[in-house]
Amino acid sequence: MVVELLRFTIPAHLREEFIECDGRIWNEALSSHPGFISKELWSDLVDPTRVVIKVHWETMGQWKSFPHHIIEELDAKMCHLYTALSCEEYEVRGDAVPAK
Repeated sequence: MVVELLRFTIPAHLREEFIECDGRIWNEALSSHPGFISKELWSDLVDPTRVVIKVHWETMGQWKSFPHHIIEELDAKMCHLYTALSCEEYEVRGDAVPAK
């Protein structure tokens, strides 16, 4: 399994609009793509300008096969809501530890 970690910097007054827009625009597109497992959106508890999105994929190949033209089309609907974006890639190594 691989994880795509997206870090956004957002004007604080646009955070709720960004969160709503992300769910409306990206969730359906991701969930219909082969290899997509799950997505989480984290809003920073201290800094209202920071949002992190974590996407789990079955394989790197399935993630990278998401059509680039669709990424550009969907991102164009949201790019006015953030000022910076970085992307990191991780391979999941080991099992999750269950809560006690």
